[in-house]
Amino acid sequence: MRKLVHAFYSDGFSFAKFLQKYPEHRVNIINLLIGDVFREGVDSVYGPMSEFAEIPPPLYEELPVSVVGGNGSRDGEPQEALSAQYLYYDDRAASQESKES
Repeated sequence: MRKLVHAFYSDGFSFAKFLQKYPEHRVNIINLLIGDVFREGVDSVYGPMSEFAEIPPPLYEELPVSVVGGNGSRDGEPQEALSAQYLYYDDRAASQESKES
């Protein structure tokens, strides 16, 4: 959803122009706008949308289960592990200084 909002506020982006070029994404755009963000396939709009606006990268990265030390869930299915590292302005400045040292 963050990516959709970012595209919406980009100069020159238009849902009408996007859907004229990619009418097959109409249902996915509607699902995102009504808040159905976990429906399968809705993320497929961001690739084509990047032609019209700069789409930001995700705020997290998926890690393999072995990295976090888990060996699966109770059902025997592997678990997805998510890791998020948020960078704030002061953090970036501090990391830049440490790299230069």
